[in-house]
Amino acid sequence: MADGGIPGRPLAMGERFNLQIHYYRKDNPGDAVFSVFIAALFQPGRLFTDMPRATGFRDSARLMAMYMSLPLLMASMLTGIISAVVIVPVGLAVGLGTSWLWAAWLAWAARTFTGTPLSTMDTFQICAYSAPPLAIAWGPYMSPPMALWNLFLNWRGLVVHGGMGRTSALGVIIAGIVGLAAIITILAVLLYLLVPANMALLMDTVQQLQ
Repeated sequence: MADGGIPGRPLAMGERFNLQIHYYRKDNPGDAVFSVFIAALFQPGRLFTDMPRATGFRDSARLMAMYMSLPLLMASMLTGIISAVVIVPVGLAVGLGTSWLWAAWLAWAARTFTGTPLSTMDTFQICAYSAPPLAIAWGPYMSPPMALWNLFLNWRGLVVHGGMGRTSALGVIIAGIVGLAAIITILAVLLYLLVPANMALLMDTVQQLQ
């Protein structure tokens, strides 16, 4: 019989792979980034079960920024060192700002539609610990599966850490995606109608990046 096992039963994943999860602190940022990435891949339920309650936005923002920095640095390497001075800080500002708005939606929808007492600080922390996929979400082939992985982790965090029902958490996320898609569509149509030349330039830029 293997240590910790029961005769006739194979060891479960948690028994075979006892991951030590290091949650973010200023004195262990590297350990946190690596262990959270591995936990998000192999043990997302345990990651959110043991996650401490948020006490502010700063630590969550720092953790999320670390995952966002890799694709931004990759993009800056392709366009030149000088552009990194612009790409990295602007990209981080846009990414963190967008994530905060997404977290604000999740918190508001959780309270309004399900009665779950989640604050934006809570949901922003969930988003931060759902951010490992962002580290490898660069390129046209990696972005879609990493986006799905990120949303799955959001859902898992809302259920396990936030205490929402599975169906309610899924509904909140789907509603947010539909709303975001509608906003993007409206803005794209307005941009095309108001400044078609700029829209054509934008489409050419997107095609070149791909």
